[in-house]
Amino acid sequence: MRTLLTGATGLIGANLVRALLREGERPRVLLTPGSDGRSLAGLDVERVSGDVRDAHSLAKAISGVHRVFHAAGHVRFDDAGRLLLWNVNVEGTRQVLQAARSAGVRKLVHVSSSVTLAPGTLDRPGTEDGPPPERSTPYAESKRESEEVVGDAAVAVAKLVDRGEHGDWDIGREDDRRTLLEVAQLACELAGADPSSIEVVEPPEGLALVFEGLDTDRLRSIGWRPDVRLEDGMARTLELLR
Repeated sequence: MRTLLTGATGLIGANLVRALLREGERPRVLLTPGSDGRSLAGLDVERVSGDVRDAHSLAKAISGVHRVFHAAGHVRFDDAGRLLLWNVNVEGTRQVLQAARSAGVRKLVHVSSSVTLAPGTLDRPGTEDGPPPERSTPYAESKRESEEVVGDAAVAVAKLVDRGEHGDWDIGREDDRRTLLEVAQLACELAGADPSSIEVVEPPEGLALVFEGLDTDRLRSIGWRPDVRLEDGMARTLELLR
């Protein structure tokens, strides 16, 4: 099966590339001109130049493809980046869907974000079926709208989730919860940097950085398991960036 990935240089995309390579596939990756491709260094992938906002380059990239992992996105949390967020996350998704339909793609997986969900509790985790969060950001709004754009066109919608206690950010393992500060300290340790350089600040007014409990059952139902220790994952990431 021939696969195209958008957003292949990002954290999720780069790991998807490696998963496909382990399965014996040589995926095609759409790379925005000037993007940082260090996370793909040394990997046997088919590189094509293009942009999710450009229908012509998408049509060329998606030709002959059977499935698409759409992981491309722009992340920014203030109002100044609202236009670019909308152009990439919403209109870019619309362009990908249109190109996939025109090319007869069999399956499309749209990668969204937990910022589209209202937090629940550990006893009653937040899910895709719950209401939207009371507070939002331009980024969250663009990701929610991109889900609306996808609608029933994609066969599967994968949501990436964070879990943690109130005030904590968990990096993915239910048996190894870390606060964001602990993660920053670990990054300094692995990189040989002075942890005293870490500055803890309050989030901007109106920006909630708390996720309590989010349901991972749907991710587990498609085979996801947290099988990499945080220390190992961060060490591999640092090695890629050196």
